[in-house]
Amino acid sequence: QNFISVIEDIGERKLAEEALRKSEERFRAIVSQATAGIAETDPTGRFIFANQRYCEIIGYSEAELRALRMHDITHPDDLPASVVLFNQLANGGPDFVVEKRYIRKDGGEVWVNNSVNAVRDAAGRVRSIVAVTLDITKRRRAEMALAEALALNRTITDNTQSCLWMMDTQ
Repeated sequence: QNFISVIEDIGERKLAEEALRKSEERFRAIVSQATAGIAETDPTGRFIFANQRYCEIIGYSEAELRALRMHDITHPDDLPASVVLFNQLANGGPDFVVEKRYIRKDGGEVWVNNSVNAVRDAAGRVRSIVAVTLDITKRRRAEMALAEALALNRTITDNTQSCLWMMDTQ
């Protein structure tokens, strides 16, 4: 009877697997606790991943997002410019930052600041696209209210025929 035995040292592979597992755990912990929304799409805009904060901002669960594309939740008025930037990035163009509106699941608008970056493979091909999203709705509403107040003030000033002066006589 002859026996042939093959022995393979898997120590290095086990160490590499453990290092990868720890790295993935660390990544998930950081992303899940981030105060910014983080979403990843494929190069066509289909959602692959979204952290809890992103889901809170747009009102969809991560499972619901996986059936959607970025284009599906972008406000129609902001969609043309957003698609141009997204497609340029997906085709190897530059990363970008954009302020735009999303339409939430409940139909409301939310203003966001998106920092959008490509994830590239070793050959430089775009594998996915990541957006880091900040909800800037309160700031945009304050800016719009200020602009309206200034416009009203300008209208009143421009249409006033005379000037009134009040003096303190004391």
